[in-house]
Amino acid sequence: MRKAILISMLMLIVVLCAAGAYATSYQVVQSSGLYSLSDGDTQIWDVAGFNPALGTLTSVSIDLSTTVDESWSLDNTGNRLVYTNGNTYAYGIAWFNTANYGVSYLSGAQVSDNWNTTIPKKSSIGNILHGEDSQHLSLDNSYDLSEFYNPSQVAFFNYSYFYSRNFPGNVSDDHTISSTGQAMVTYNYQPVPEPSSLLVLVAGGAGMFGFIKRRRA
Repeated sequence: MRKAILISMLMLIVVLCAAGAYATSYQVVQSSGLYSLSDGDTQIWDVAGFNPALGTLTSVSIDLSTTVDESWSLDNTGNRLVYTNGNTYAYGIAWFNTANYGVSYLSGAQVSDNWNTTIPKKSSIGNILHGEDSQHLSLDNSYDLSEFYNPSQVAFFNYSYFYSRNFPGNVSDDHTISSTGQAMVTYNYQPVPEPSSLLVLVAGGAGMFGFIKRRRA
């Protein structure tokens, strides 16, 4: 009697372990970082598509973050007061797109500045600006996740605009921009059970069924 109970418990543990292993969700995580992209540069990160041989894709998450830093200065090299007005802005972008642009998502850090003032002779004005942004997107299986079976891309790039009007002149300007970006794409999936796991599950279930049937007989 005790031996039968022990065998029954072991079979139950085996079945539960096999079923639990099948129910566990797994992840494939891909990430890329970009540092000190100078003004006007572009970099592309190719994201591998999900491999359906691993199992069933249940959800996808996309995390993007960007920063942008800009500095500008105006130097009055002359011997008289100069009037100046102008403005500037800059963006650092991380832009995610699936192969057919069915999913398009971006993070955009931005900064801006403007001025309307005078610069004394042999003097300068300027500013240092910093901006950052982060975005998170989650897609569950209510969305057509087969779109992610194909490769995707993240484009890192930036751009800026700088304008200054000076009178009477003798003003030199300096304007620099840099940006960083980070991206992470996570595939969550339900694995396809291995043949050995299925065999254990079936054998354990059959054993329990047989044991219960003998007990009732």
